[in-house]
Amino acid sequence: MVMNMKKKQWWFVIIGIVVIGLIVGSFLLLNHNSTTKQQDKQVSQSSTSSTAKSSSSEKQSASTSQSSESSASVSSKTVRTSEAQSEVRTKARQALYEAGVDSSSISDEQIVTYWDEAKAQKVDFVEYVQAKLK
Repeated sequence: MVMNMKKKQWWFVIIGIVVIGLIVGSFLLLNHNSTTKQQDKQVSQSSTSSTAKSSSSEKQSASTSQSSESSASVSSKTVRTSEAQSEVRTKARQALYEAGVDSSSISDEQIVTYWDEAKAQKVDFVEYVQAKLK
């Protein structure tokens, strides 16, 4: 009888440990899922805000470009902020990369100049650069 009682006690201990393990595991899983969702929200919000920032700076660049074109200015070049120039350089290099054109030999200033010239002549930027490189 004493031996039978000890076996029952061991079974209760083992079942109790398994139940506690399942409860702790489920809490950890739920916590991990909520943390992952929060991180996804933060990434989504940061990408949305960076898209909004780039959109507003593109609008600012476009309005600056339009106002400089409409006014009779001495210089025909558009004055840009360094942030706007950085965006133009990035877009231009990406367009060249996607077209398979090696732009490593072209300086950043020259890329911006080519971008402005192609835009002013209303020609495709990639074709314009390819013609310049030949």
